[in-house]
Amino acid sequence: MKRVLLLAVFLCVLGLYVGTSDVLAQNGIVSIRTINGLVSGDTVMAGQPLKFFINFNNNSTKKADVSNGYQLSSPDGAVWDSTTIDSIGPINDGGTPEDPSDDYSIWFMNRFDIAAAFQKFSADGVGADTVGFLGAGSPTKAAKQLPATWNDTVYAITAWFSNKTAAGKHICIDSAFFPPGGTWKWVISPSLGVLLDIYPEWQGLTPSQPHQLANAEGLGGGYCFYIYDPNAPKATLQVSPLTLDFTATEGGSNPVQQTFNVTEQAGGTIAYTASEAAPWMTLTKTSGNTPDVVGVNINITGVTAGVYHDSIQVASAGATGSPIWVKVNLTVNAAPRLVATPDTLFFTATEGGANPLDQSFAIAEQHGSAISYVAAEISTWMSLSKTSGTTPDNVGVSVNIAGLVPGTFTDSVIVTSPATQYGDRVIVRLVVSPRAKTLVATPDTLYFTAQEGSGNPPSQNFHVAEILGAAVPYALFETAPWIELSKASGSTPDDIGVAVALGTITTGEYLDSIRVTSSDVTVSNTEWVFVRLSVTACPQLVVSKSLFETTVYVGLPLAFHDSVRITSTGGDGLPWAVANAAAGFTFSSQSGVTPYTLNFDYANTFAELGDYDVCFDLGSTTNAGQVAAMACSSGVTVCVRVHVVERPCVPWSMSDTLLTFTAFEGGQPTPAWRPFTVTDPDSSNIGFSILRPEIGAEWLKFVLGNDTLVQPNVVSTATFKIVADPTDLVPGTYTADCYVTTFDQRACEPRTRFFDVVLVVKEVIIPSADTVIVANVPAVPGAQVAVPVSFVNSCPMIQMYASLAWATPNLHLDSVS
Repeated sequence: MKRVLLLAVFLCVLGLYVGTSDVLAQNGIVSIRTINGLVSGDTVMAGQPLKFFINFNNNSTKKADVSNGYQLSSPDGAVWDSTTIDSIGPINDGGTPEDPSDDYSIWFMNRFDIAAAFQKFSADGVGADTVGFLGAGSPTKAAKQLPATWNDTVYAITAWFSNKTAAGKHICIDSAFFPPGGTWKWVISPSLGVLLDIYPEWQGLTPSQPHQLANAEGLGGGYCFYIYDPNAPKATLQVSPLTLDFTATEGGSNPVQQTFNVTEQAGGTIAYTASEAAPWMTLTKTSGNTPDVVGVNINITGVTAGVYHDSIQVASAGATGSPIWVKVNLTVNAAPRLVATPDTLFFTATEGGANPLDQSFAIAEQHGSAISYVAAEISTWMSLSKTSGTTPDNVGVSVNIAGLVPGTFTDSVIVTSPATQYGDRVIVRLVVSPRAKTLVATPDTLYFTAQEGSGNPPSQNFHVAEILGAAVPYALFETAPWIELSKASGSTPDDIGVAVALGTITTGEYLDSIRVTSSDVTVSNTEWVFVRLSVTACPQLVVSKSLFETTVYVGLPLAFHDSVRITSTGGDGLPWAVANAAAGFTFSSQSGVTPYTLNFDYANTFAELGDYDVCFDLGSTTNAGQVAAMACSSGVTVCVRVHVVERPCVPWSMSDTLLTFTAFEGGQPTPAWRPFTVTDPDSSNIGFSILRPEIGAEWLKFVLGNDTLVQPNVVSTATFKIVADPTDLVPGTYTADCYVTTFDQRACEPRTRFFDVVLVVKEVIIPSADTVIVANVPAVPGAQVAVPVSFVNSCPMIQMYASLAWATPNLHLDSVS
C-alpha cells in the first residue's frame, strides 16, 4: 500500500485550533451528494470510474476548520486500479468556470488560508484505501474557513476501474481516521479565543441508507454499493421459508427464535440486505453474503392480545427476484387467568378438641386451558394437600388447632401461575370456641430408694399442667413427715421438686401421696401423685467361691490359677479391695467395684507333707454419697487349700537284657553294633551309669555320640551303642555281665538292673580245594530269609564256573557278587 506523508505544518496548524469539545444543537453533516456511475439506488456501473461527490452541511451556525478522512474497501474482494481525491468546486455555485476567481479546482481550498491539503495514505485499490482533506483558515477573516451556512459539495473521491472484474461485488466508503490529521472532526470558534471540537454526522447517498459494519478483516464498513454489469449473467436471489408464524401468550415469555435461509439459486455468493420495521421484531443480522441464515426474534413486551402481520425485505442489488418478502405472522393469545372456587372456606373447632374436617377448593383457568399453578400459604395452623399442579385441579385444606387459643383466625391461600400474571386467592376463616379445662400431674408415681442409716436419696420432680397447656392456678397438699416439696402452689405448666428426708426411718417399704388441686379447672380438678420409698439394708460383698483346693507333690513347685466372681447385695457399684493376701498370690487387679471377675495365681514349693490353707481377704467400705452415706463395711475371705503329698517313684526300663554278637576269628562282628536305651516315660532327667566287668570284658565298648567309653553316664531318656570287638580273641563264647544303676531316689526299685552281652567267635575253616560254603541261617516260619553261598578257591584263578542246584521250590537265586 502506498503512503503519502502530510506536511507537519498542517497537523500543527489544526492543532492550534483543537479545543475542549462541547455539545451543540447541530454538529454538521458530511454526506455523499451523488455518484458518477450510479445506476439506481445502491447500484453502480461496472468497468468505469466511480466518483463520490462529498457534501458538507455546516448547520452549526459557526465557521469551521475541517479534518475528514475516508476509507474505500470491499467486503467481497472487489479490486480497482487506484483511488484519488480532488477539489471539484461547488455544484450550487452561480459563477462561471471561465472566471479565474471562480476556479472549480481551487475554489473550496482557497477558503483555508492557513493550511489546506488533500492526502492519500493508501490508494492502490487493493484492500482498504484511505484518503482525506485537512483545512484550516483564519477565524477573523469572513471569507475564510467553512462558511456557517455552507451546504454544497466540497471535493470528490474517485475509485478508478479499467475493467469489469469487480462486477457482482461491492465497494464501500466510510469515515476514517487518517494520519496525521487525526480524529474525524470540525473545529469552530463560538467566541473569540474559544475553540470547540464538533463531530459531524456521516451519511450515505440518502439519510436512510443503512450503514454496514466491517467484516472480521476490517473491510466493507460504511455505505456499500453493488457493482453491476448489465451484460453479466444475473444472480437469482432465493429465500426460504417465505412465511414465519409465531404464537405467544399476553404477558408470557417470548416465542422461540425462528430462521430463514438466504441463498443464490446456483449456489453463488452474492451480498444481500435484510430489513424490517415492526417494533416487536428484530433480526440477528441485516446484511451478509449467501448462503446465510437470518434469525428472527419476537419481543411481546407491551404487545396486547391479537394477530399481527409484518414482513422482512430481503434484497440483493442486481439479482433476479430481488427483493423478496418474508411474511411474519404473530398471534398473541389473551393471558390466562386463574379462578379459585369457592373464594372462602369456613372452619369451626373447639379449643383442645379434634381438628375440623378437611375442605377443598377448585382451581381452573377461566378459558379451560391446562396451565401449571402454585398454591401457597404461610399460616402455622393451615396446610394444603398439594402446593402445585395443573388446571383444572382440586386442593385440600387441613386445619390443625393445636396450640390455638379461642378466637377467630383468618388467612388466605394464594394461587399463582408462571403462565399468567392473573392469580387468585381463597380466604380461610377458623373459629375456635373455648373448652373445659382438665388438670394433669405426671408422672403419677415417684419411686425413691435408700439404705438404712444412709444419706437422703436424690430429689425428683413431677409436672403439673392443664391438659392442653392452659395457665391455671394450683395448690399442693401432703402430710407425710418424710416428704418435702419445693413449693406449695403455682400456675401451670410447672415443675415441683420432691425430696425425701430419711431421718430415723428403718428398713422397709413406705407409701404416701401428694394432692394437687385447682380452683380454675372444671373437669378433673384434683390429681394425686404417689410417693414410694424403699429403704434397704447395708450392702455386702458376695463371692462365687470362697475355698479352692489343689494337690502338689512335696518338694515340687506349685502354680495354681483360678478366678472368683465378686458381686454385692443391694445392687452393683460396691467398691472392693484385696487385703491380707498370703505370700505367693498375684491378682489381675487389687481393687474395683462390683460386679467383677478377679483372676488370681498362687505359686509356692512345699518341703513337707500336709494340708495348707493360703488365703486373701476382700474388703469393702462404702464411700459417702456413693452407695451409703454412713460407713458400711463388709468383707469375705477366699482360701486355697493345698494338699502336699508324697510323689511316687519314676518307672524306668532298659531296652535289652541280652545282646548277642557273632564273628569269625580275625573278622568283624555281626552286627557291627547294637543300640541300647534307658527309658524314663516322664523324661525326669534321672542320671544313670552303665558298667561292665573290670576284667575279661575288654572286648566290650560303649559309644556315646562320637566318644568310645568304658563306663558312660547318661540322663534319661538316653540311647547309646554297644560294640563287640573280636580282635585277638580265639574261637569261643565270651560273656560280659553288665548293669545299669542310679542313685536318684526318684527312680523305682530296683535301681540296679543287669543285662548280658555275648560274643561268639567262630573258627575259620580253610578248605584244601575249591569249596562252596553254604551258610546255616535260622529262619522264622512264614518269613523270607537270605542264605549266603560263598565260593572259596585254593589257588589263584582267572575264571570259575559253578553249577547250583536245589531240590525245593522255596529257594531262588537272589544275587551273585
